[in-house]
Amino acid sequence: MLEQVFSGDGTYICRSFSSSKGDSFFAAYFDGLVNNIVVYESVLRPIMELSLPLTRFDELSDRVVVNTETAILSTAKDCFDAMMMGDCIVFADGFPFALGANTKGFPVRATEEPPSEKSLNGPREGFTESVMMNVALVHRKLKTVDFRAEPMTFGTRTQNRAFLCYLDSIARPELLAEVKARLSAVSMDGVLDVNYLVEQISDHRLSLFRTVGTTQRPDVVAAGLLEGRIALILDGTPVVLQVPYLFVESFQSPEDYYQSFWIASLGRVFRILCYILTLAVPAVFVALVSYHQELLPTDLALSVARARVGVPFPVAVECFLMIAIFEILREASRRLPDSVAQALSIVGAIVLGDAAVSARFIGSTTLIVVAFAGITGLMSPKLENSVVFLRVYLLILASFLGLYGVLFGVLSIVLSLMLMKSFGISYLSYWFSPIPQAQKDALIRAPWWLMRIRPSASSRDSVRRE
Repeated sequence: MLEQVFSGDGTYICRSFSSSKGDSFFAAYFDGLVNNIVVYESVLRPIMELSLPLTRFDELSDRVVVNTETAILSTAKDCFDAMMMGDCIVFADGFPFALGANTKGFPVRATEEPPSEKSLNGPREGFTESVMMNVALVHRKLKTVDFRAEPMTFGTRTQNRAFLCYLDSIARPELLAEVKARLSAVSMDGVLDVNYLVEQISDHRLSLFRTVGTTQRPDVVAAGLLEGRIALILDGTPVVLQVPYLFVESFQSPEDYYQSFWIASLGRVFRILCYILTLAVPAVFVALVSYHQELLPTDLALSVARARVGVPFPVAVECFLMIAIFEILREASRRLPDSVAQALSIVGAIVLGDAAVSARFIGSTTLIVVAFAGITGLMSPKLENSVVFLRVYLLILASFLGLYGVLFGVLSIVLSLMLMKSFGISYLSYWFSPIPQAQKDALIRAPWWLMRIRPSASSRDSVRRE
């Protein structure tokens, strides 16, 4: 049956052998998914050296096979699933069962610091593509009996393993039930990355703001579990999902908790301020130059006018073109090797900008404004998707309505954020919470001795310091 199912698969390995007493056995596994040494030393060799006739099938797992994890399989589906997971299965002549032994040995990348989430003072380890190693990295940081890792499977064809991790005494039961319900409703033939799931379990699927968090750092996941959050670790990807995800987390960094609270608070304030500036500065500039010149100081208005002499495009078109060029350069630099990407960034920022101003293609003030907006946008990488679209959204409103359009756009963005939720929790719950403890890790990061209470929105055990 196995040879018929896996005919044409060059990685399928089968072997018939017998014990010293003449009992016939048959072993099957996939090359590349198993450790061949483990297969021979813990499975094949002990059975070959069996000196007594096999009378009961469970004797293989009880006293013959030397393996830390064995299971008796009674259906063909169980056998297929075990082999796909890297197990070696053994059949014995005369018994309607198979023995599955854990012989996994596929190559695994070593733990290293995630390039997108670097830390100067904190841990330097990151997740890999092995789900068991990732669970172990989190479990090593949470040495408590409350830690739970419930197994799940995604994809009817990929059968990709996953673990839903949480702390039983802290996570809210209703939140856990909601997460399980949404994940159970996912129906796909293949799930290769957690982002396959993000778009299906998010509260606001069309929103520019994320309601499901992702990270590649075990310390971030451990800190989230301590606040009542729930993490999903999927096999084959170093990215881990974490819910609920609130707006304030977009401005938080793991580095905030590994350095002085003064420096952490200052850095967080700068991130929030830079996010506001990267959205509003181009739109306000266009509104002032196009509709409200009387609001500009005389010297500044004359400087802008002199810089725009000979420029053929309106200021709004200039901003649109420069923003588009900036995004093209940034996207291109991501797809190239590091050495080429750095050269491209320098050429794009200096040579093209200087050439465009010298040719009177754009004004120098417009170049300064767009460059400033682009640099401040780099301060909030978690909000990168919203920056690209909302900056253009405000720019369009400013082009037609001036400062009134900017004000309308800002109010519409704030209103949409206030109406959003992440797994039943208000997206802005930290910033607008009447509880003082909730404000101690929002705009600023208070000292640890003052943060005595966990966020009540996501946890049922509110005492942080016991």
